[in-house]
Amino acid sequence: MKKFLLISALIFSLSRLAAQVAVDPNDRFYAEAQVWEVRGLIDRLPQIRPYPLNLIKSILEKVALAGLNEDGTRNELYKEDVDLALYEYERIFSKPFHVELSGGGNLGVSTDRTNGGSSTSKFLEGRAAIAGDVAIHPLVSFSYNIGEYGKIGTWSNVTPAYTNFPRDAIQDSASIGPLSVYFDANSNISAGTKDFYATAGMSRVGFGPFLGEGLCLNENSYHSANMFVNASSRYVSFTTLFSAIGATTNFNNDDILASSKYFAVHSIRFTPFSWLGISFYESVVFGGRTEFLYLIPAPFMVVQGLGGNHDNLQMGLLFEYDIVKNLRLNLDIFIDDLDAEKLAKLKLDGKNRFGIQAGFFYTPPRSVCKSFGMNYTLITPYTYSHWQCVGDESGQIKGSTVNYQNYTNNGINIGSTLQPDSDKVGFTARFQPKKNLKLTLSSSFVRHQNVVEALSSEEAGRYMISKAGTYRTDGSLYTHSMFSNETDYNAEHVDSAWSSLLFMSGAHSMYTCQAGLNAEYEIPSVKKWRITLKFGYTFEYVHNKGIDNNIYPGMETGYATYDSTTKKYTFKGETYDKLSDIANLPEVQAQARKAYDEWVAKLFDQVNQYFYLGVKLTY
Repeated sequence: MKKFLLISALIFSLSRLAAQVAVDPNDRFYAEAQVWEVRGLIDRLPQIRPYPLNLIKSILEKVALAGLNEDGTRNELYKEDVDLALYEYERIFSKPFHVELSGGGNLGVSTDRTNGGSSTSKFLEGRAAIAGDVAIHPLVSFSYNIGEYGKIGTWSNVTPAYTNFPRDAIQDSASIGPLSVYFDANSNISAGTKDFYATAGMSRVGFGPFLGEGLCLNENSYHSANMFVNASSRYVSFTTLFSAIGATTNFNNDDILASSKYFAVHSIRFTPFSWLGISFYESVVFGGRTEFLYLIPAPFMVVQGLGGNHDNLQMGLLFEYDIVKNLRLNLDIFIDDLDAEKLAKLKLDGKNRFGIQAGFFYTPPRSVCKSFGMNYTLITPYTYSHWQCVGDESGQIKGSTVNYQNYTNNGINIGSTLQPDSDKVGFTARFQPKKNLKLTLSSSFVRHQNVVEALSSEEAGRYMISKAGTYRTDGSLYTHSMFSNETDYNAEHVDSAWSSLLFMSGAHSMYTCQAGLNAEYEIPSVKKWRITLKFGYTFEYVHNKGIDNNIYPGMETGYATYDSTTKKYTFKGETYDKLSDIANLPEVQAQARKAYDEWVAKLFDQVNQYFYLGVKLTY
């Protein structure tokens, strides 16, 4: 036992680290730390990930010590946790830097169950990198992962729905035949203690207890330039984040990307009891200017008033409740907009934009099943979406206008991977028969509708007579609740969207059923190389695929135009006072019905199977 304690003390005294855990919030360490938190082996974790090195070290230290009784003997109840903590320490802390070589292949097989036929897609990828974490000082550390990434094929063809691209390399590639090569890098620097620290750098960031599924901030979104601060105590903790992100257009043109878009979030959490955490948080998306006022620890709702209340502000409540030992209930209420007048009358059917996520997380003691959880997520129509007018003094909307307001970074949702007007039931179970073998079983059922289908016939006509490329009518977060208005400084409300909730109000739903298995086996050492083998399989059935296509595409020619001199609209040689007059014309309504019927006719059922094989070598 003395030898065991001496070895543990020696291990934890090392100051140089090797893995890039402190710059990658998707590293497996964070899922393991969540298990230890729910089991009560460590203190409540900070809400923003990744963590600095001294906090990671402290977590592993506490887990190792929690496996000891007061007399120094091992507590068999936590034997697996101690072994895993020491194993993870050896993986993370063994060298000052390491070299990574990884590669893999994906295969997607799709079958059209409605019209017949099938297709096969392939995807190959490889990456070479140097990564590490260096403790410059007990209070200062630097983390990095710098590499080159190459791919052949289209990733979206070989992966299940509602899955974000896992690499931080999607622009400015060098092409060699079918091979595209990208610079793929993340790094950050942290300073402070394990309870009070600041981090700055380029990385992905996660927030909240739903790892990889957060409503406010999801670590599966694209990376960004970040600055964040965390301050934790027994009863109160505060965290704040400021990020520079990429802006796309209202229509999300793939070839247009702009800077000067920003995202900020802050949260204050109260823990009156060890088994209860209550948080209030705010997030804001804005751009076209640099606004450091959002770094101030004051309510964003107050701060945005200094700029005219034009920014896209959200707020939320987060509850973490330990029902019994090893069983936690999490609830996240994300509010984009509320119809206060109707809610005061106890009416939900109004201009309410929100997301709700509720689920439980259980960690069975002394079991090969490390954790399993089930959660329900709901995203109402138009949540995450936001329009952007041509200028501050114009209500005109164009598809080519850069959008600094919507909840995206480089065209990828910052929050949930679900689109608005969706809900999901998901289940995940993690098994670890051996410390170097990990298995994950998952399943989900997702409903999604295109909210445009639920709009009025007049509103359908408005979309139909617009210039093609002005609006997205696919029901995604790029479908917003405003019409272009050239007669005023403000855009015009889509009346149905402004007055009604519209959740699941259409006639057609897309159902997506998924079931998957992922396995990871690590060979500890082969001539100083650590080899990790990966396998993944997902079965997916999609009913009514195509719901997320545009319903009303607009017109390439002959669309309605506005004359600022006469203040009249022109359509097919005739003038009109209002666009609604044109939208209600019988011929326009007939075109809208035809477009809708064509959209319905293209819906089909599809069965997909996705396979993945990969290997990673670490020196």
